[in-house]
Amino acid sequence: MRLNHKKTVTAVFNSSRTKDFNPRLTNSDGVLYENVETFKLLGVNFETNPQKGVKWDTYVTNCIKRSFSNMWILSRLGA
Repeated sequence: MRLNHKKTVTAVFNSSRTKDFNPRLTNSDGVLYENVETFKLLGVNFETNPQKGVKWDTYVTNCIKRSFSNMWILSRLGA
C-alpha cells in the first residue's frame, strides 16, 4: 500500500484544554503535510477544532437536506 502524498493531510483531534499543538508530520522526502480543519473522509464531512473536538454540523445539515428532498419527491409521487 502506498500513500498519495498529494491528498494526504493532517487534522488535530485533541480535546485537551491545556495542551494545544499543531502536528508537523513529514513524508520520507521531507515534505511537510498540510494541517486542515475541515475534510471529507468516506463521505463524512468533519470539522475539527483544537479546543472543542469534532463538529458534525455540516454533515448533519447535508443529511437533513438530502432527506427533505427525498421526502418531497416521495410526496409528489404519492399525490
